[in-house]
Order: sequence, then structure tokens, then C-alpha cells
Amino acid sequence: MRPQTGPVIVAFAAVALLAGLGQSQVVAQLFRPPVDSIPASQLGPEFSYRPQTEPVDASQLRLTPSKQYFLDSGDVLGVFIDGVLGKIDEAPPVHDPMPDSDLPPSLGYPVAVRPDGSISLPLVDRIMVRGLTISQAEDLIRQLFLDGSKPILTPQNRILVSLMRKRTVSVYVLRGDESSSSNSVASRTNASNRAVNFRSDSSQRAQRLQLPTGDNDLLNALSRTGGLPGVNARSGVRVFSKVESRSFNATASAPFPRSGTACQQSGSGLRAEQAPARLRTVPTRQTAGFRNRIPTNEVRLNQGDVVVVEPRDTEVYYTGGLLGGGEFPIPRDRGLDVVEAVSIAGGTLTANGRFRQTGTELLVIRQRPDRTQITIAVDLNRAISNPAERLQVRSGDVLILRYSSGEQIRNFGLQTLGAAGLRQLIGR
Repeated sequence: MRPQTGPVIVAFAAVALLAGLGQSQVVAQLFRPPVDSIPASQLGPEFSYRPQTEPVDASQLRLTPSKQYFLDSGDVLGVFIDGVLGKIDEAPPVHDPMPDSDLPPSLGYPVAVRPDGSISLPLVDRIMVRGLTISQAEDLIRQLFLDGSKPILTPQNRILVSLMRKRTVSVYVLRGDESSSSNSVASRTNASNRAVNFRSDSSQRAQRLQLPTGDNDLLNALSRTGGLPGVNARSGVRVFSKVESRSFNATASAPFPRSGTACQQSGSGLRAEQAPARLRTVPTRQTAGFRNRIPTNEVRLNQGDVVVVEPRDTEVYYTGGLLGGGEFPIPRDRGLDVVEAVSIAGGTLTANGRFRQTGTELLVIRQRPDRTQITIAVDLNRAISNPAERLQVRSGDVLILRYSSGEQIRNFGLQTLGAAGLRQLIGR
């Protein structure tokens, strides 16, 4: 019959504990002061919610193509009129479109649409073409030259009108998401110092674009300057739009201009010109499984707009305690829970799926928006089996792994008695 070893173990443990009380360091570990923390089991589901993101549908950043093109100032027409713009029986000149244009080759001589929306042709008064299609403009020109009591031309004279060049919208694009092949993988860590080895320096590349009308949208602006924002960019593109300036003549009773206005001295008195800029942020990433509906006016770019693709610093979390000091990246497109974070930082899972060798008590120190902080206590073994307690790591979190009280007593006993002697004592 096997002897009962339970009381003996307790006795030896008590003796070992008393023997070790003289060691101040061991006493400090066993009787450490409690940390004011909130158990993860008492937190709401938003703390364990696992976010996942994906790029928005690129078609949402594009203007819907129009079936008809309406003329306005800045357009250039190709006009050929027998005996007026071109010689009779002469072949009209052919102009190839610009390399990035979607227009077919045009015929005739260039005629620009003026700022007031009109064009000038020989032998007739100014012709208003603003808001007309190409075919409507051709019909109007034909009517002016062929109709009336004294027509200028005969029906045999050729009148050809085509669109030679679309009006353009001038925009600026500033991009700070460029990365070289050596630092593009921001998720890697340096094995020697356990620190993320990539930080954005917020450098930006600037380009000025002339976008044809109909293509003056975010998709075209981004495509021509390097493509859709990548992993080193923020989840939204910022667009600064010009706002019409307002001016007034100052009098003795006029209020002093508010901050943000530019003041100039003119002959008629003090003039204040307000030059604000409207800012909008257009998302380029969305929650996985959801389709964003981006209004057309949000993706349309107007004259003078500035598009800014801001760099995104790598989001990291920090470790301490039994994990050692370290800095580790958080994935861009998916959540990272505490079990994954501890495993990445060096925590060891046993074959039966439990944390043992490196401790199971995790303290997560998190800063609130108001710059206060909370400490969340996580039992890693419970978090493995209960997803509701699997806290999601946020940027800036500090993860401190330590032994639980039971693990401290066990480790103290093993250190005092010796693991080999304890195994002999219990007959294993």
C-alpha cells in the first residue's frame, strides 16, 4: 500500500516557506501588493470585438461616366468649315488625341471655348456653346451659316465640329505613403532589440495633375500618382477644397477681422479676405463585410483641390515582466488578441494548449483618450478557452506578464526544496 504523501508535502512546503522568509526578495515576490485592475471577464463585448478591415471598392472612388459631354469654358473644339476655316475641297486636318485621352482623333482647326462659354468664328457673331453637346453645337453653327435670308454658305459646304481637347481640372496630390523595399514590411521586428524597425518620417511626394473633365475624381488622381494607398497610409484620404473669398471695405464701425482672415490695406480702406478651406476625409478602407456608400460629391475633385495621402505610423504594443522588454507591431487589417500577442512576444503554449512556463497572469495597461489609464487583468488560460475574455490589443498597450499567486508559491517551493527532491518525495 502506497504511503500517504499529502501531509508530508504540506509539512515540507511549510518548512521551506519558513526557511525562505528570511530572503527579502522571495518574500517580496510572494507578498507583492495587489495591482488595482479590472478583470477582463467584467468588460463589455467591445473590448473583445475583433476588428477586420479591407480596402473599399475602388469603383466607389470613381465618378459615374456620363453618356453625354456638355461643353464649357476651357474646352477646345475642332472646327472645319469649307471656305471659312479651311479651303473648299481640301481634306480637313486630323489631330491625334493626347496620350492619356479617351477621345477619338478630331478634325478641323482648334477653337477654344472662352471663359464666358462662347466661341468666335469668322463672319458670324459670338456663339454661346456652354451646356451644349458636340452635335448641338454643330447644329447651331450650321444654322448660323446656312439659314437666314442671306445664307453665308450653301448646303454643299462641309461643316464639321468635333471635340479636340476636354477642359481640365488642376489638382495637387501629396503622398506620404511611399516606402522602399527595405522598409516596406513594417511588421517585422529586429531580433536583437525586439523593436519595430520602421517609422514613417512623414515625407511626401507632390504632383500637380491636369485631370480632364469626367476623370476629375479620386480614383484617377490616386492612380496617376502611384495607385491606391497601401499599408503605410492612413485609412482615409484628406481633400482640401478652395472656398470663395469674401471681401469688404472696412469702416470705423466695422468689427476687427476674425482670426484666419488675411488683411490688406487698399485705397478704399482695410479689406479682409477670408480664405478658409473645406476639408473632407474620404475612406479608403472599410470594415470587412460592409460596403461603403461614398457620395459622388465626395470623390469629385474641383479646381485647386489638394489631395493628401498621409503616412501611417506602425501601430505597436509593448511588453514587460516575464516577456522581457519589447516592441511589436499590430496587424493592419485584423485584430490581435492577448493570446496571440503573448505568443508573438515569446510566451510558450504547452502541448495541451495552456500557458505554463512563462506565467499566466497578464496585466494590460491602456491609456484612455483623456490621458488617464486603466489596467486590465487577463487570465491567459481562461482566455484560451473563453473568447469573451480574449482582450483585443490596442496601439500603445503595455503587456506585463507575471506569475499568478499560485504559480509563485509553486515556483518558490521548487526552488527551495529542489525539483528533483520534490519528485522523489511524492514518488514520481
